[in-house]
Amino acid sequence: MLKLRRLSTSTGSGITTPFMDISQHFHPVTPLVHAHGRVLVLNNPKMDADMMASVAKHVEEWDKDKDVHVITLVKRSNVPVFCGGLNVPFEADWEQALEQATLLAHQIASLNTPFVSIMDGPTHGLGASLSLHAPFRIATETSSISFREGPCGILGLGVPGTAFAMKHLLLDPYSKDMALGKYLALTGTVLNGLEAVLAGIATTKVPSDRISPLVKRLCESKSSDLRILDMAIEEFGASSPSVEDWGNWRLGGEVSEAIHRCFKQESLHDIIAALQAENTEWSKATLQEIEKQSPTVLDLSIESFNLVQPPTIDLLTSFKTDLNILRNIETIPDFAASVKQESERNSASPGLPAQFALDPELVNRDSWLGSELDEANAAIELPVWKPDLKSHLALTSNTRNRKSWLTKGKYLVKPFVEEEVDPTKQAIDGETSIWINRTFTAYPHRVVTSLPQVRDVQIVIKGEAAGSGDVAMTRSEALAYFTSNWNNFLDEQRFLHPISASPLENWRLEDSDGISLRSETPSDVPFYPSKFYDVSRIDDPFTTGEEGKDRYSIRRKDIWGLRQRIEHVLDFYTEVVNDLYLSWKEPKK
Repeated sequence: MLKLRRLSTSTGSGITTPFMDISQHFHPVTPLVHAHGRVLVLNNPKMDADMMASVAKHVEEWDKDKDVHVITLVKRSNVPVFCGGLNVPFEADWEQALEQATLLAHQIASLNTPFVSIMDGPTHGLGASLSLHAPFRIATETSSISFREGPCGILGLGVPGTAFAMKHLLLDPYSKDMALGKYLALTGTVLNGLEAVLAGIATTKVPSDRISPLVKRLCESKSSDLRILDMAIEEFGASSPSVEDWGNWRLGGEVSEAIHRCFKQESLHDIIAALQAENTEWSKATLQEIEKQSPTVLDLSIESFNLVQPPTIDLLTSFKTDLNILRNIETIPDFAASVKQESERNSASPGLPAQFALDPELVNRDSWLGSELDEANAAIELPVWKPDLKSHLALTSNTRNRKSWLTKGKYLVKPFVEEEVDPTKQAIDGETSIWINRTFTAYPHRVVTSLPQVRDVQIVIKGEAAGSGDVAMTRSEALAYFTSNWNNFLDEQRFLHPISASPLENWRLEDSDGISLRSETPSDVPFYPSKFYDVSRIDDPFTTGEEGKDRYSIRRKDIWGLRQRIEHVLDFYTEVVNDLYLSWKEPKK
């Protein structure tokens, strides 16, 4: 008979959880319930299909519960990696794993319940892509974040929807061209916690030793409103990036301009030509990194960005096209070669022993910080890609040739997959069922939880935003405008973009009494009211409290990192005219 014992094991959330004998019984995901919060603890350094299914099951259940105010994803304290990507046996069906990842990514992106991803430690591939869709994305001093996925890192955009998220959420000064997203996807550049904030991947940086009390504080929040949760997170935040940090970081300044010049291009052929024309140490190092990767997969990753460029492209459409691309990548010789290469390397170096991930007494957190993930790639002997880079560039030397290459390869065409469709769900493409039909063209949470993009400041300075006035602004007026109006749900009538108050055609933001915040076309598809906006808890210029009294104040002196971010954008993109007023200047191309 199996003998069981109970362990008081720290989960990283500050809540002790009893475990059975860890040598015999172990669950890859631990669900925790505390007050109005729900926590999912990842107990393995990589996610396999069972872990993704477990996360999806709990998230779907909790999202329907009106008493759940926030869902938080954290790692177990003694596992040094938040999520190192997909953990798929190399002989297994990658298509099934990627489809499971697709469903989970779309689920997180379209939740009604606020979702917090705490990227404490190495976060690569799947971990980064899933987190990017969350309203709250927290980095720490131990974070190292990149988007490469798959065997030998062959999948620069390993999870469908990543290009869409990068387009809308990265703090790319040239967001229209998505140059920063392409750069991160094609080069696999690893960012630390501060750099993740500066890039827009993370919304806040919190010291690791404050994660436990932060999770407890979030769970005990009496409101699910994003603005109140944002204030709670700021209570535990590290120092926000300074103006100097914004101007001098690794991918800022002149490097940012070079990234734009090179990666605004829409094909691998043109990106490489632009890098060669730069002829700098940075461009040479970037070229060397790109030349290691499969040229076919790199160009298809670029195509993923091209396909989401139109402003009318919605989330669900991006998932459809990306999934088709990934399904077809699995059929090319390069993918098979990378699977074989990685399988051989994995057999020779199995990485973190399983028992280390289970027993807190057997692992020193600081002795194994994901070297398998962050450093091992340098020692990998890469496969021989077919076609090689020179041949691929010849095939795609101009727009016409590249279009012919895409057509002949059928890379964008849905492959035939015989699969029974769940009639209660909306299918992505006729085969893979996805969470009903939730979709949008911009994230409802961006202006509430993220820092402003350059284009947000631009339309205010140019007087194109409602409420910004008909006359030129001074610097102090511009700062006052953002400190007063940012971190709220904004739409055409509320200063900036038509993105937050009601982003979905069939998403009606309602309070707990079912009173509609603004009218929407009724939907025949069941959809639970969003918890992002809590009318009963918020005092802002557009709502009043019970009997005219304010119910809850969300005003605070400063929003984390906002003033420094605006100062930097004004320094770089504006000039003073008539010794007082700001005029927008276009950056150097």
